[in-house]
Amino acid sequence: MYCSYYQATVNVATTWFVTGIFRAEECIAFERTIENSNTLLEFFVPDCYEEQFIFTMHALVERGHIHTFTKLPNRMID
Repeated sequence: MYCSYYQATVNVATTWFVTGIFRAEECIAFERTIENSNTLLEFFVPDCYEEQFIFTMHALVERGHIHTFTKLPNRMID
């Protein structure tokens, strides 16, 4: 089973804050930066946590930590 896949553009100054939130909350999402990008993060989100993930992302957008986030086809699937 594959996770849902999201990409987000982040405020570089608070990238550490965004990654810290998801590293502190177990299993909501696995995040990492995309190679050669300071502003683009990718998130792998289990289906059972997608609603909580979206809620958290909207809160981060409202506070200016994330500029945009988009659900895309999972790039790990061949």
